[in-house]
Amino acid sequence: MGYFIVRLTHGSPSNTRVMDMEHELQALRVQLAEKCKYSIQLQKELARKIGEETVSQLYELDGMEALGSFLQIQPCSLSASELSECSIQWYRLACEGGKQEPISDCRSTWLQVYEIENT
Repeated sequence: MGYFIVRLTHGSPSNTRVMDMEHELQALRVQLAEKCKYSIQLQKELARKIGEETVSQLYELDGMEALGSFLQIQPCSLSASELSECSIQWYRLACEGGKQEPISDCRSTWLQVYEIENT
């Protein structure tokens, strides 16, 4: 019995498999985050192209779209209203299906990008 306990604490095949699975899971999470980022980028590009056909863009988001960075709304037209006079609502965008969810109590002209991991 003591031999079995020593093997478990010093890298049994099942522990190695668990560690391999954890590394693979982490790599899949990184890939998913990259694909989500790319999906959002494509959605924005499509919206921008559709918007160019109908109305010129008055505002744009400034900042790197990465975790821990800040996004800020910037006017990009002289005809844009003063931001202090605007009502602002930020949304959380899910990769699957493009579902939008309002971020409550977040109405300033800047937003810190963060991620909540679903467990």
